[in-house]
Amino acid sequence: MSDEPQVGVIGANIILKCWEYNSSKQKVVVNITGATGIKVRFRRPNGTTFEVDGVIHSAEDGELKFVTLEGTLDVHGDWEVQAYFTLNAWTGASSVARFKVAKGITITA
Repeated sequence: MSDEPQVGVIGANIILKCWEYNSSKQKVVVNITGATGIKVRFRRPNGTTFEVDGVIHSAEDGELKFVTLEGTLDVHGDWEVQAYFTLNAWTGASSVARFKVAKGITITA
């Protein structure tokens, strides 16, 4: 297994951790118990975007998840990902995270 998912991978977990800063300006995990309308937004290396449904992975640890499907990670390069959800009276997006999608080896005849 690689730390970087490869183009075309199916079943890879994309896990996003939600943080906020407390009054002491310390970064703390957001407990997302009860979050609704969970979406995971992606930006491909060419700038095009798409959104998929996400699920809570570990509410107390502030983790949301999306499992890649056929065609999700369709180009190699630098990707961006962001969570979007509603929690209590707040609706909004997380900060943007970045990850690489590797090219992999193509078999030719």
